[in-house]
Amino acid sequence: MVALLITRPALLAAPLIERCRSLGYTVFHEPLLTITPTESRRPANVKSPIVLLSSRATFEVLAAQKAEIADLMAAPCYCVGEKTSETARAFGFTNIKRAAHDGKELAVTFLRQESQKHPILHIGGEDHETTFHDAVSASGWHVVQWPVYKAVAAEELSSGLIGALRGQRLDVALFLSTRTAKTFVNLVQKNGLESCCRHLSAIELSGAVGHALMPLSFRTSLIAAFPTEADLIDRLVKNFPARTRTA
Repeated sequence: MVALLITRPALLAAPLIERCRSLGYTVFHEPLLTITPTESRRPANVKSPIVLLSSRATFEVLAAQKAEIADLMAAPCYCVGEKTSETARAFGFTNIKRAAHDGKELAVTFLRQESQKHPILHIGGEDHETTFHDAVSASGWHVVQWPVYKAVAAEELSSGLIGALRGQRLDVALFLSTRTAKTFVNLVQKNGLESCCRHLSAIELSGAVGHALMPLSFRTSLIAAFPTEADLIDRLVKNFPARTRTA
């Protein structure tokens, strides 16, 4: 049976873990980022905004502040990622304008669809990709960031993961963000585990995530056809069937 390493934050990992187990994989979960609310208040000077949502972690934090954003539920809402869009709709946003695979694609669509330059309120984490911001700002739009959470990187690998890597008990690692990938690289190097990665295959959500892993040499390194969780799992199933361990 193929053993997977899943590195997603605990706040977001449960659906992915459940899906992989249902497909027959053994899962080792090592959250390399911890999602922590910032408790920052909504910017008061942003009137009638267009809403930008870029992470599902946002909704876990906003659940405790839902009354504060009641007026935003019907605002035009753009999402990075289909899963983010689905979660936004389930959360209560009723005017989802567009979901895109990444910030670059979303910026192109946004600039094509929007003409009135209302302010854009980006609700998300302290650390975020700037592709969308840069593109729309260059066209005269004003983006206001409301960081409702921060992702704190792990400072050490668990003894369980160190043992699993040294014992070659893991077959495939899944990486869904550049921050997680960079954290993995740093901690592997810190513990002198670089050679262990030669027995481990990696599947990355995007080329950017793959680039962040370049300091390490994996047995195999694959990128999802599109930067979605569904495509990541599709790549996993096609290349590493659950019942067939790599030799």
